[in-house]
Amino acid sequence: MNTPASTRKTIVFLIRAYNDLDIQMSLIHEFSADPSYAVKVIGYPCDGTLYDVSTHEAVPYMRDHFSNLEFKTVLDYATAPLLLRGLYKLERGLYAMQKQSGPLQPLFKILRYPCLKYLKASFHRTMHWLDPVFKEWNANIYHLDEVIVQQGRSDVLDRILPETTKNGVARIFCTMTGQYIYKCENPGGTKFQINYIPHQSKLFFVAHNHDIKMYSHQYPDENYCVTGNLRMNKPWIETLHGRVLTEPYFPYQTYKNRLPNTQKPKICFMLSKMNYGIEADKLIETIRAVCNRDDCAVAIKPHTRGMKFDFMDPSLVGDATIADQIPSAVLCDWADIILFTGSGIVFHAMVLGKAAGFLTYCQDHETIFDDGAATRNFKDLDDLMTYVDAFNPDQDNATAPKDWIKDRLCAGREDCNNAAFVKEKIESCL
Repeated sequence: MNTPASTRKTIVFLIRAYNDLDIQMSLIHEFSADPSYAVKVIGYPCDGTLYDVSTHEAVPYMRDHFSNLEFKTVLDYATAPLLLRGLYKLERGLYAMQKQSGPLQPLFKILRYPCLKYLKASFHRTMHWLDPVFKEWNANIYHLDEVIVQQGRSDVLDRILPETTKNGVARIFCTMTGQYIYKCENPGGTKFQINYIPHQSKLFFVAHNHDIKMYSHQYPDENYCVTGNLRMNKPWIETLHGRVLTEPYFPYQTYKNRLPNTQKPKICFMLSKMNYGIEADKLIETIRAVCNRDDCAVAIKPHTRGMKFDFMDPSLVGDATIADQIPSAVLCDWADIILFTGSGIVFHAMVLGKAAGFLTYCQDHETIFDDGAATRNFKDLDDLMTYVDAFNPDQDNATAPKDWIKDRLCAGREDCNNAAFVKEKIESCL
């Protein structure tokens, strides 16, 4: 039975980039499956950019299955300035043309630049035109990532959201983007804390107690709640591979055709950011050695967050596929062995039961994988090559133990339905 729209509660997911939408999608799915909610997934200006939420690979499936769900940016609303709306549509059109190969590709890139520059300058100002948009939602719940405690990144966070929720009718909740795997607070070597403003969210959701240990130094006054990893929510992973990444919602076979179709062992390198303690020379040597083998097929995935394959000469990888445009979920499905240096995407491979190999000798920082409890750890290149020599996908035992996954990814719950747990926590605070 459908709930009348007038009686629905409204939850707004404020999204600044692909990564936070990716980790929140299981929770979006959980709320959308409840007809008593109107669910709005909104891209908003943050750090001078505006992420188009409709580009996420799960959107076609979600739109088709839930009538109480919408994906928009703030510039899709009529109250937004006409000039900004027009420039944004132009920029999106130019971007679509830029992605297509052809002689005019450089021209589209040049034409996009002034659009992006003007939009960025506009987004760094006080944006009073957004006030009626927020009032239009009349939201009961706002959910976003950790930027809620980082003043100075968006007018939405500094002014509009506090004003919208100061009467106590609406509540703010935060989910930390990703899951912390390092044992040092600042693996990238840059300042982590950004103008910390405490107590902006009712609950601050994190995947594991280790996250509290690491983030409490940066954000000491938050009401932390351990939920398990939303991105690795077991029911969502099953939905993702069984329904979302299938025709007609997603061109799965088109992506799969870009990867080798072979009976040889299939190896995928899932790379982390190069400034996160990576021994570049050792990593390059490893990639070259594996790519030069004739008895396996190789794909290389640069880090999801804008990392380009520019730390080594592409000609050195032979027939390996540079998979920067192939979704990580497709690569995890394709590969027999996932080799990684620190990226949390390895959790996805673990949930799928794939063999995961940690290139310990390429990583300087201590991590949660160092004890070898969840992955096969390689101490040097010879160790890795010996493993590849003997690899049998039907017999390999390098998959993560169920108890480790239950503890690290599921907050100790057998069903690993982290999204349902978070939804219950949010509802208990209303």
